[in-house]
Amino acid sequence: MDSVIYQKTDKGQRELTERTEPLSPRLRQLLILIDGKRNLGELQQMSAGADLTDPLNRLLDLHLIAVHSGNPLFKPKTETLAGSADALSPERIAAVQRAIQACSQQYLGQQWAEKLATAMAAARTPQQLQTVVDDCLTALRRSGHRGAADTCQRDVSNALST
Repeated sequence: MDSVIYQKTDKGQRELTERTEPLSPRLRQLLILIDGKRNLGELQQMSAGADLTDPLNRLLDLHLIAVHSGNPLFKPKTETLAGSADALSPERIAAVQRAIQACSQQYLGQQWAEKLATAMAAARTPQQLQTVVDDCLTALRRSGHRGAADTCQRDVSNALST
């Protein structure tokens, strides 16, 4: 898996200059790092050892990158906000917000909770709300709370399936 090499697609190249997709700063940085030469291990080192499975899946789903060589191993996909038919119904938004707020307040502190609440309130599309969820999960994992990130991700998935 570490020997997998990704490359930007034409759409990915255009995204860097046109900024048409609502990418989080983390996803944009990963897209910048992907050059068709660096393997997955090198990308992970450059990303402070972060688990890049979900971000890479997201860039692949958006057709911004493609596998250049190697055989990637992916985690099973979880339901995303963008994949939910009525993802922006008020009930689902409220349930997702509660899940994110609970995790962020407990593990990341009030400042992060407020930042995420502001971003969620500004989200108008499923993709924008998904970006907020991704940012929360990334912050949890980077702060050493991988278990909390997994729990939060399950809570969001449960909120979407109810």
